[in-house]
This record gives sequence, C-alpha cells and structure tokens, in this order.
Amino acid sequence: MNFLRKPWLIVLIVCLALVGAVSAQDETAFCDNLSISSADCELYLRAFSNPFNSVAFDLDMSMHYDSDTFGDPIHMAVVGTVSIDPEVRAELSDPNSDIFDSPIQALQQAIGAVNTRADIAIDIPDWSSDGYSMVPDRLRIGMALIDSVGYIDFSDLHILAPDEIPDGWYGMDIRPFVPIIFGQMNPFQVQPDPSVSMNMMYPLEGFEMVRLPDVMIDGRPAAVLQGDADLGAIYNGVMGDAYRDMLRDMYAEMGVSPAQSDALIETLFAMYENMTMSMISIIDVETAYLYTLQVDIDMPFSGETWERLFGPGADMSSFMRGISMTMTLEMRDHNATAPATAPEDAEIIPFTEVMPLLLGRDSG
Repeated sequence: MNFLRKPWLIVLIVCLALVGAVSAQDETAFCDNLSISSADCELYLRAFSNPFNSVAFDLDMSMHYDSDTFGDPIHMAVVGTVSIDPEVRAELSDPNSDIFDSPIQALQQAIGAVNTRADIAIDIPDWSSDGYSMVPDRLRIGMALIDSVGYIDFSDLHILAPDEIPDGWYGMDIRPFVPIIFGQMNPFQVQPDPSVSMNMMYPLEGFEMVRLPDVMIDGRPAAVLQGDADLGAIYNGVMGDAYRDMLRDMYAEMGVSPAQSDALIETLFAMYENMTMSMISIIDVETAYLYTLQVDIDMPFSGETWERLFGPGADMSSFMRGISMTMTLEMRDHNATAPATAPEDAEIIPFTEVMPLLLGRDSG
C-alpha cells in the first residue's frame, strides 16, 4: 500500500502517458478524429507546442481516495515562474542543430538556459501522517534552478528531522551530475521502431473534443476547448500497441531488461483500464498561448485492476475503490515575466563534497 502514499507519482505517470500519446500522433489523423473544426484543432495543438521565453504559473492539485479509511484529500499548490534563454531554446528546437553533436553537454547547456523558482505548499491530511505529531498540517518547500544551480529550502523539512535535515536554503551545481546519471546514453533521442511511427498515423480512439463559448482573459478573447478521454479505449486500441512499443524502446535505452519493461508497462496499462479524463483548455485565439489547463481524472479500481497490479488474490476493491484528481494550471505574462533570482542566504555545497558520497565513501 506504499504507493497510495505517493499519489503525485501516479498523476505524473498518467499525465505523461496521455501527453505522449497526443504529441506522438500525426496531426492530420488526430484532428480528423475530432468533431471540432480544423482551425480549432490547430489552435489546440499550437497551444501545447507554442514556445515562450518566460511565464508565470500557478498550479493547484488535489487528490482524493475513494475509501472509507482515507478522508480529506491531499492538496498541493505551486506558484512560480519559468524563463528560458531564447537562443538555447531555438537551438534545442532544431533537431539538426550542432548542439546535439555532444548530447551530454547539450543537456548541461539546456539546464543552464532554464531559470525557475517555485513555492510549493502541501496540505497534509491526518490520515497520511500515521499519527506522527511532528508532521505539520501544511508543508512548504521552496525550489529553484538559477544559473545551473539547483536550490531547495529545507526549513519545513528540518522541523521533521532536526538532526538529519538542515535548515534554510541549500544549493548545488547540478551539471556535474548529468554525465554520472546518463553515462553514454543520449538523453535527447529514443529511436522507435518504424512500425511504431506508422501506428501513430491512426486516429486517437477514445478522445473527443468540443469548443465551448469563448471567454475574455485580461481583455483578450480566449477559446475554451473541452476534451474527454477514455484511457482504456485509447490504450486498448492501435494506439496502445504503438505506445507499448515506444515504451519498450525507451526502457531499452535506459538499460531495463525486456521482462522488467513488460512488467512496468502492464502495471501502467492496468491503471488505465477504467480511467477517464476530462480537460478544459483556455487558449488565446490570436497568440495561441495557453492560459488555463484543468484536468480531472477518475481512476476506479476494480478487483481485476488490483489483481493485475499485485497478482492473483490481491483484490482490495472493498478497501480502495478508486482515485480521483483535479489539476488546474494557470499561466500568465507570457514573455513578460522577470527572471527569478537566487535565494540570497543559500549555502552552496561544492560537488567535491558530494562525490565521495556517490562513491560510497564518507565525505569527511
């Protein structure tokens, strides 16, 4: 049951999977399968591929378990900004750019091009703290990436374990970790089998979209598009076969064995079986900038789902009947957001102090 304590991992897996399915689709096939006009579909696709140099964002997520044991939902709010060096972004957007001749260095350069800071607040219900009195009702964490240095504010985490977790802001240059993590692997490229690319040209079954009445955002007209997805229908069709092959290729590049990758894929697809998703996208009709994305996910767990996840006899549907999640992302000030600044009182940890720990030796 430990996975129930990590709901955001489930959300991340689900969202990445759906985004991967849509983005991998041939544009014509995707649009032809929807009842909206080709112009509306083009606007929708532009909104999710539209480059920007900076933006301010507000992310709100709530996860609720359909269970007699778990009561209040877990809630997380994130407020922050992101800016990207336009020249580096342009290079990374060009698949023929010389920057990819050295993929590890390219990733390090990409990290240096991103400037972001976020304040995270997590509301922790009583049932998730296991009666541990030191766990606060709300946990705040600050995170930032400035000039290739990653920062974390440990202040609230320090309260949980004062002897083990430091207090305040700490930072570390993360570029030296890139070659350690990726080794000889190209972090930018996974080459799918040609048959996978052919399957991506089929319409995306189980996904429908309608355009609702327009709204005004900051004095500008914005289109409202609602998409509804039946994940089970999507991944049990031709798209599912293509996505399985794509995941196998990805796992192979990561060094995962075929048996392990098949087990991971089947676990993922078991969660999709009865899952539905509804998305509201609010998009500037002129610039195609995304203002709002609201995602509602409903994931019921049947006895069959439990057994596919954990094996025969693992039916726990009487205890846990499902999970529902709502995520709302608001984005404003596209290309007009000032770059974030590094925390003034942060202590920078040299890589030389961390390297012995990675090698299994005491840094002292």
